[in-house]
Amino acid sequence: MLNVSVRPQPAAVAAVSALAATAGKTSSDEVLVEQIAAGSKPAMQALFARHRTYVYRWLLRLVSNETLAEDLLSEVFLDVWRQAGLCVPKIRFCNIGDEGRRGQAVM
Repeated sequence: MLNVSVRPQPAAVAAVSALAATAGKTSSDEVLVEQIAAGSKPAMQALFARHRTYVYRWLLRLVSNETLAEDLLSEVFLDVWRQAGLCVPKIRFCNIGDEGRRGQAVM
């Protein structure tokens, strides 16, 4: 089970900062997914940190159970890690508030 309130470890923060400094355009989810497909754990941490709250809240509204929402959140991001190579280079995450695409990855 994933605890979404856990603060990132200093090493993870440093790794994400280093990734941001070297990649130049890490603000793009597409770039992060490309890096995840290449096995970059810092890119996965950055993508997770960026989207976990929105995805968790959406899941919580969907299932009305905190424990289940946390489990599903883990599954969602595990699938991103496992399948990132299948989506490169045309994936982006939509904000949950986007009309017509609530909480979906667009490929």
